[in-house]
Amino acid sequence: MWQAIVTIGAGLYNAYKQASSTKEYAEDQAEADRKAAEANAAISRYDAEVALKLKEASQYKTTVALANQSNKIMELLGSQKFAYADNGISVGVGTPAQTLDRTRELGKRDAEIILYNGKRASDEYQSLHDRYLMLADKGLRDAAAAANLALEAASNSVDTIYANTAATTANQINTLGKEEGWWS
Repeated sequence: MWQAIVTIGAGLYNAYKQASSTKEYAEDQAEADRKAAEANAAISRYDAEVALKLKEASQYKTTVALANQSNKIMELLGSQKFAYADNGISVGVGTPAQTLDRTRELGKRDAEIILYNGKRASDEYQSLHDRYLMLADKGLRDAAAAANLALEAASNSVDTIYANTAATTANQINTLGKEEGWWS
């Protein structure tokens, strides 16, 4: 009889230890998942900040390129006017005026191209910034969901361990009771 009682007690203790170990492992795994997600989110947030800095640098570069382009066109127009005037040609009419107008048009077109390319680069960096922030948030949400699933699975495993142990213990007690004549 005592051997049966010790066996029942050992079975209960083993079930308790197995359930505790299962729960502890799930909690550790959930915490590790959360920490990994937080680290990845921090990296994504850093990358987002870098993208914003690149956007600002791109905008500055565009501003400088526009100023340089404007200066080049002004210098070219000045050179053209000087060359015509040096040769005694009036720049207000005819071919000289058309040449100056064409130079202005080409300068304006080049400025539009610089603006377009600058805007496109700026938009790409903004998009990259937004994407990194979305990745950070998504990673945190996914980790939270994975942690919840791990904890839920562990809880289900613990419930199963306890249910199986209860059934086994009840059978052992029933068998012991019959052997000892406690009931028939």
